[in-house]
Amino acid sequence: MLTGPSDLGKALYRYGATGFRTELYLRYISKALEIPADFATFPSLILTSFGVPQITTRSSRTFLDFAPHGYDMGKLYQTTKLGERLCDMAIEDLDVILNSPGTWSQDWVQAMAFGSAGASAVIVIFSGSWLDVLISFLVGSLIGVVSTFAPRIFPNYVNLIELVSSLLTTIILRIIQTCMPAMCLSFVPIFLSCILIHLPGLSFTLSLLELSAQNLVSGTARLVSSLLIALLLAAGVVIGSAIPGLAQFFATGPGPDISNTCTPLDPVTSLAWVAAMFPVLTFSLTINMRASLQEAPVVFLAALCGFSTYTLCDSVWSLNSAASSALSSFVVGLVGNIYARCGGLAMVPVLTGILILVPGSKGVRGSLQMMLDTDIGSSNAVSEMFFVALWLNIGLLFSTVVVYPQRGSFIEGEHLFRGF
Repeated sequence: MLTGPSDLGKALYRYGATGFRTELYLRYISKALEIPADFATFPSLILTSFGVPQITTRSSRTFLDFAPHGYDMGKLYQTTKLGERLCDMAIEDLDVILNSPGTWSQDWVQAMAFGSAGASAVIVIFSGSWLDVLISFLVGSLIGVVSTFAPRIFPNYVNLIELVSSLLTTIILRIIQTCMPAMCLSFVPIFLSCILIHLPGLSFTLSLLELSAQNLVSGTARLVSSLLIALLLAAGVVIGSAIPGLAQFFATGPGPDISNTCTPLDPVTSLAWVAAMFPVLTFSLTINMRASLQEAPVVFLAALCGFSTYTLCDSVWSLNSAASSALSSFVVGLVGNIYARCGGLAMVPVLTGILILVPGSKGVRGSLQMMLDTDIGSSNAVSEMFFVALWLNIGLLFSTVVVYPQRGSFIEGEHLFRGF
């Protein structure tokens, strides 16, 4: 039982809990089990100290547990429920959860989620054409296969997955444009749709949430990692664009300009098609986040409310990016908190719902286009990503003030805090 809280912490961290929430959960659980302990979370590491640190005459034991961070919403909910049981049987059941395959664990399902997410995002987020949909699905599925299966064959590939995906996508798209010079393809929307799941927006936003909770080490590391991923994605575009003989998509920059020789394609602007594609997009993201089928409806509701709010603020009310981002994330947070008060886990709909609004997706796609069109790593683009993520966090925090995720105090009775 001594290592029970430590094992539970590794599971929480692995399945998507933020660092500061993991620490709070573990302190409560160790107190309920009457085990004197303290915890600190770092990127890919949980430090556990058993004993009373204020009393130097007693021996203490310190454990360093490596816990890579990931996302599995279905297992995160099960682990949180086990933490509320606080008994020996819960630790045994935790081993069952850790060793189970989990929801949507099949590699081919994860790979196809890339393609379906790209095909639906190019219409829902970027208002692309039907040709853009076809290309996004095919290229996105290929990127999904490479991203899913390549790390099993080449273990070191996981460190270059974003760069290789960006490079491969750029080369394929430019070859397609070269083979079809009479049709104008929108490079930036197709490119971002194909690598939608690799975009660092969610990690960028969560890093500011960690920093706002004074978890400085974990938040800073996640922030730097997100910026590095964004630069790797942009670097893949630069390398792919430098290959001789491929078409030039941008009106600015080296190479021939084909914008005057190709025919622009009609965008899909019908509200009916957007409404039809939106469930495909949210379900694809649900698969990627490994949420269960029972949680899919609330995930769809949170994403729909957030996306509708952003579209209304941006297109109808003509609000600026900061106000639109804050209001849309506020609505997503409200849906998640109401779901938590009904017995669920707020992080499940919030993470998937906010993914459509984070930098690199709906919220600040203009800044990423700026990075691709002009200077890679442009300070203006990076600063815009930062401030939009900041406003998203402000909206989430205010939603907790308006609707608290559970009845009573932060931890009451047998229930852990189920907010985000």
